[in-house]
Amino acid sequence: MKAYHFRLDALLRLRRAEEQGARYALAAANRRLREAHAQMSTRQLAYEQLPRSRAVLPASLFRSEAAAGALSARALRHAQLVFAHAEADSNAQLGRWQLSRTRVAVLERLDDRRRAEHAVEELKQEIRELDDIVGTRWGAASTVNGHGNVNANANGNGGADSAAGRGSVRR
Repeated sequence: MKAYHFRLDALLRLRRAEEQGARYALAAANRRLREAHAQMSTRQLAYEQLPRSRAVLPASLFRSEAAAGALSARALRHAQLVFAHAEADSNAQLGRWQLSRTRVAVLERLDDRRRAEHAVEELKQEIRELDDIVGTRWGAASTVNGHGNVNANANGNGGADSAAGRGSVRR
C-alpha cells in the first residue's frame, strides 16, 4: 500500500503561514495597545495634576493656566483617540488570527481523519495478506497425498490419530 500523503498539504502549509503572520500582527497590535494605554495614563495623570488656582488671578496668569489646561486636555483627548484606535485594531487582529487558527484547525482535523482512515486501510490490507498466507499454507497442508487421501491435518495421516480413528472399538 502507498505511504500516506495528505493532498491538501500545500494548503495546510499556506494556512499555517497565514496564521503565523496573523499571530505576529496581533502581537504588534497588542504592543501598540499597551503603549497607547501607557501614554493615555500618563496624559490623564498630567491633566489631573495641573495646578488649579481658586483665588482671583491676574489675567496673564489666568490665561497661561487656561492654555496649559487646554493643551493638556487636547493631549489627553488625542491619547484617548489613539488608544481607541489601537484597541479596535487589536480586536480586528484578534479576529483575523482566530479565523486563520480555525482554518488551520479544520485542515489539521481533516489530515488526522485521513491519516486514521489510511491506517485502517493499511491494517485491513495487512489482514488480507495474512489471510492469504494462512489460506495458502492451509491449502498446502490439506492437499491430496500420494495415496489419493485428503490430508485433513498437518501430520498427514488424515485424522487417524483421533480416538475414533485409532481402530479401538468399545465392547
